[in-house]
Amino acid sequence: MRVLVYWSLGGVGGVQRFDALLVKALGELGLDVTVLMPSSVDVNALRRFHGVDFSVLRSIRVVRYGVVDCNNQYCGLFNSFVGNNVLNELARYHDLLLLDTLFLRPFRVGARIVFYLHGAVTTPRPRPVFTLKPHRLFLHGLLGLGSRYDVLTRRATRVYANSLFTAYLTESALGVRPGVLCPPIDTELMRKYAVSSKRAYRQYAR
Repeated sequence: MRVLVYWSLGGVGGVQRFDALLVKALGELGLDVTVLMPSSVDVNALRRFHGVDFSVLRSIRVVRYGVVDCNNQYCGLFNSFVGNNVLNELARYHDLLLLDTLFLRPFRVGARIVFYLHGAVTTPRPRPVFTLKPHRLFLHGLLGLGSRYDVLTRRATRVYANSLFTAYLTESALGVRPGVLCPPIDTELMRKYAVSSKRAYRQYAR
């Protein structure tokens, strides 16, 4: 089976940790995995923070698309268009798509889709987020018009959410009940952080 994972965000936070460990698990299962990610993703940082090294597994192929190197929202909008264009081209060569972003162009192929929700959908139709800054209102309006909830309600073979809370709100808004797949947590790191915090608190209390 040929699997395409669309990795739309840079950084090394929770979303990226989920994507990295998901790709690793798929590769260890022996599936033919392609990861589509922006050029801004630091693969070395993924290895350092999340312990995932794509180069070890031969069944994983990484395709990077060029993005504008800046941090404002309009650059993010442009980079989303670029990534979705490449996604649309690669989708025809794969049997299964793993997605976690709603800002998508309609696909020209009938590949099966597994969608993962990192946050809840709370309205039955996409709408811009209210903001007092006019230029951001315009941007959010474009994002709302470009989003496609039909990916969740009609196109996706499976929909998963990161928590029961996310799943409940999404079902209330769309009538779609996602399964729950909790994101992976580094319990050892959390334990060390909790212990160090307690020690710091005790020293402060003295």
